[in-house]
Amino acid sequence: MARNLYRFYLYTVSILLLIFIAIATGRMLNTVLYLTPLRGPFAPVPARQEIVQSVVLAVAAWVIAGALAGLHYWLIRRDIRHDTAAGASAIRSFFLNITEAIGIASAVPIMGFMFSSLGLYEAADVVTAVAFAVPTLALVGLLEWERRRTQVKSGAALVFERLHFYGVQIILLIALSYAWLTQIRLLVDELIFGGRGRLESCHSMGNYVCPTYHIFYLAVSILWFIAFWIGYGWLTSKDSSRILRFMLHGASFAYGIGSILFGV
Repeated sequence: MARNLYRFYLYTVSILLLIFIAIATGRMLNTVLYLTPLRGPFAPVPARQEIVQSVVLAVAAWVIAGALAGLHYWLIRRDIRHDTAAGASAIRSFFLNITEAIGIASAVPIMGFMFSSLGLYEAADVVTAVAFAVPTLALVGLLEWERRRTQVKSGAALVFERLHFYGVQIILLIALSYAWLTQIRLLVDELIFGGRGRLESCHSMGNYVCPTYHIFYLAVSILWFIAFWIGYGWLTSKDSSRILRFMLHGASFAYGIGSILFGV
């Protein structure tokens, strides 16, 4: 019991410190990136004092919180060396998988729809999206690297891992289908018909200044969702849980049938 409470403390503090570093980095990026074209043509440029303050706060967070996170990570690795069962514990699996799942389920759609905004709107301001998604994906990558250092095979630890894999896969499928429904028509119109459908729709509403779409970013947006969805499908391809696989595939099939009926 005492050992489990100790591990709960170590992982809680470590994850919170990493999240704090990611937030501090995101706030810095949210200021610094307004010096780039990502801010769009109308967003104001931040003052020099604001930029310096954000950089100083981010560096302070990296140094102080990074040192504390490093200390707790060293304690985690020492615990695993002294007790090999700690690497496959439910506490470790819960914190790594749930944090990673939340990060992927939030950052991947935000990044994908950021590409969509760049394709649909010439004056898109995507600084906030990039400032959130980049540190979050970096945190997810770090947690995934740590998760792969040990393997879980049974018990509650495996349940949390499966909840991560299958839950995120469903969320990514929903995001992918929404991006597909809203963007594939524009891509087909631009690539095959040279934008004729866009012009006809624009002129039929009495607008003679029609928007210009960037098909590169629209295609990247769809491919972004497809890549992550297929990636999670590959992670679960060798999973032996027939019930969860049946539930996921059944839900995906039902969602696909619903989309077909909606299209008809």
